[in-house]
Amino acid sequence: MELTTPRLRLRPFAPVDGDGLFAILGDRESMRYSFPMTREESDSFLERSLLRRKPPAGYALEEREQLGCLAGYVLFCPLEEPGVYELGWFLRRDLWGRGYAYEISQALLDYAFDRLGLNRVEGETIDPGRAGRLLERLGMTRLGEAQVTDCRGRPAALYQYAVTGEQWRERNRLLAFFDAENRRDWACYQTFLHPEVVWELRQPGGPVERICGIPAYLARIRAACEGRDGQFRCEKLKRDEERIEVWLVNDRGERFRERFQFQSGLIWREWEDPRDEV
Repeated sequence: MELTTPRLRLRPFAPVDGDGLFAILGDRESMRYSFPMTREESDSFLERSLLRRKPPAGYALEEREQLGCLAGYVLFCPLEEPGVYELGWFLRRDLWGRGYAYEISQALLDYAFDRLGLNRVEGETIDPGRAGRLLERLGMTRLGEAQVTDCRGRPAALYQYAVTGEQWRERNRLLAFFDAENRRDWACYQTFLHPEVVWELRQPGGPVERICGIPAYLARIRAACEGRDGQFRCEKLKRDEERIEVWLVNDRGERFRERFQFQSGLIWREWEDPRDEV
């Protein structure tokens, strides 16, 4: 398997990747939530799990501008349950903070559900902060936790996450819905709405405004955007079994929260909180 994104290339590992893999798996900071490997352990892992195993336990990540230089190891392999894979990543320390894990994970999840037809992709981490937030931003739901011993021999919680194919498609539709609003493409925008859509907008210090049906919804959003050319982006996304909760930020740095519920693949319910309560 090979995948490319605007900045990255994912490819099978090769025997020449030994030095680059050990630079990641042997680095204590890169492996702070796992177990750093010795050179012997890293070489053995490369041979057994990445070269001989079919399918492999993971793939090599490169920057497209520096092909041949290993940027990371991306875990992507089947679990015991049919139709279920595990996703994870370990990046070279000097490449942290560039959004590479998010970029390649999005591409892998598209591949997992659109090409492989998987039922579910899972992830787990001891780090509920940075890694956990990224898994949630990818649309994964935290399922629970297990007690483990970390690489320093201390008790730790291992947090478990998962996303189904249907949940992934809902998440992508929601991002496309936001993009259509930013472009003021109302013909595209309304295709994401259920005929019986209901939008509940809580006014600051006032009653709830309830907008029902596509025509009323479109009239309300177009009036709100009239004369404005500002853009916004999705800063955070989190979901439970029924709803997707998103935090949006606009060009002025104002943040607001919205919650969505889908039915038959379309936005059926929306709840929006006023900006001054976020």
